[in-house]
Amino acid sequence: MNDTLTLLMNHRSIRKFTDAPVSGEQLHAIVSAAQMASTSSNVQAYSVIAATDPELKKQLAVLAGNQAYIEECPVFLVWCADLYRLKQVTAEPLQERESYETTTENFVVATVDAALAAQNAAIAAESMGLGIVYIGGVRNRIAELSKLLDLRSSFIRYSACASACPTRSLDSVRAFRWNPCCT
Repeated sequence: MNDTLTLLMNHRSIRKFTDAPVSGEQLHAIVSAAQMASTSSNVQAYSVIAATDPELKKQLAVLAGNQAYIEECPVFLVWCADLYRLKQVTAEPLQERESYETTTENFVVATVDAALAAQNAAIAAESMGLGIVYIGGVRNRIAELSKLLDLRSSFIRYSACASACPTRSLDSVRAFRWNPCCT
């Protein structure tokens, strides 16, 4: 097995982190890797917000169902399906014509783009020895989260992940494996 497959096969959701910081260089590499994810028509219909402020992370934790990992990790990335930029870049060329940013198709494009970028970011973080866990609870209280993060109405909160150094070796975290029926 090659290094990439080994990394993918060793993925674990990490919920306990050390207090070691994630450096600016690491965060830049994580976001840069996210930006290289596949995207529909190169729209990149997502945005990411890096929360590092302890008070902000505490408020985000409450909104996501009191999940302590959000407070404990040094960097909490909130991934948003974002159609605002699409609306902005098409406003002048389309003028009065409909832009279709509110269609189901564009909702799906933005949601998939955000998921692909978040997964690239997760793989990048894990390749640096950092642990991650996805937090779907950010969707639980969307209106309050949007207000807290000052998000426009065309942002759709998709998911978030905590990135930090795990407290223990990933080898000690068991993973469920199943054998698909393939021939």
